[in-house]
Amino acid sequence: MYHNRPFPIVILVILSVLQIVVSGFVPRTKSPIIIMSKLHQQHVDNASFFTPTVSLTPDSVQRGINAGLACAKQKGWQVTICICDVGGTPWQVARMPNAFAASYDIACGKAKSAAMFQKPTRALEESVNGGRMALLSVPDDRVLMRGGLQIVVDGKTVGAVGVSGVQANEDEEVAQAAVDSIVNLWETTGGNVRSKL
Repeated sequence: MYHNRPFPIVILVILSVLQIVVSGFVPRTKSPIIIMSKLHQQHVDNASFFTPTVSLTPDSVQRGINAGLACAKQKGWQVTICICDVGGTPWQVARMPNAFAASYDIACGKAKSAAMFQKPTRALEESVNGGRMALLSVPDDRVLMRGGLQIVVDGKTVGAVGVSGVQANEDEEVAQAAVDSIVNLWETTGGNVRSKL
């Protein structure tokens, strides 16, 4: 009687094998997790996480300082010149021998203000003089006086120059000489980053 038992076992084995084979050909519904993962990956592939930028280098900063000093010497002015990065941190400060002591802090404050506001400090001074007293609430290390100019290359602010020591319009003239020197360097190199600002 027991000799007939293997027959149903063989059938069960065959059915199991058929089920495995057939399931390989039946399309399965993708898991929502897999679908979401693929959508996320597609988004990552198409996303822009960074934008190209330009930064000042010690060479470009020195070039700007030299141009500003040359302008001041030509006019017979004694000034302090500060060039800072886009975040307002000074790269270099040059104080001429007879520039008054407070000109150091004022020049640095003008440079920082121009960089952080991304506009000439003349515009900030005019706003205050025009009655916008709220600007006076900015932190103490900002100086809202004419003589600070931002350095703009390729449409982006990459730093700023602040000058103090003479009349406000004269400070700005020295700052402009420094800015022009750096911007002209960018333009003459055709924006070639290898040439370094």
